Amino acid sequence: MHASTADPLLQSPPSAIPAAAIPSAAPPSAASPNAAGEDVAIDAARAFLGPHASYYDESWRVMNWRGRRTSWNRHAALFGPVWFAYRRMLVPAVLLLAWVHGLLTLYRMGWSVTVLAGLQVTMMIAVGWFANALYLHRFQRIAARLARLRAPPLEREGRFAARGGVSPLLAAAVGAALIAGILLGLTLDRPV
Repeated sequence: MHASTADPLLQSPPSAIPAAAIPSAAPPSAASPNAAGEDVAIDAARAFLGPHASYYDESWRVMNWRGRRTSWNRHAALFGPVWFAYRRMLVPAVLLLAWVHGLLTLYRMGWSVTVLAGLQVTMMIAVGWFANALYLHRFQRIAARLARLRAPPLEREGRFAARGGVSPLLAAAVGAALIAGILLGLTLDRPV
């Protein structure tokens, strides 16, 4: 196989978040995109991502290299609203809680458990497939807003960390709400 036709993942990839994903944090007077400012952009992205930044770095690079908009995230698929809350993405977390509430309502209305389980598995697959793309989109929106501020790089990195990162407390609260909602939903009367 010729090097030109080889899979880009098998070639030695740079270990950085794709340049297309990060608005340059370098000052407008930077001589080239490879100036020291690029490291600041990557550091800001890592500050935003928090724990497991390398996973998202690789995931977003693979999405970029292959021209895909999505990639698989098993944690998001399995833990849905808790994962979104942990990553401080409240809108998807609340929407998934509402989804579970809707399934429980359909259960109480007498819908087949098999049908409801199929719907939930379908939703879990969709969440797992699109979670990394949603997270990348959130990062890009915040990066674009912060790029307009023209703040010094270290201040911008601090703002990334403040808007990103993780929230174990929020994840625990959403997880508790999810479990309480499921238990409550299953204990209510179901028509026979």
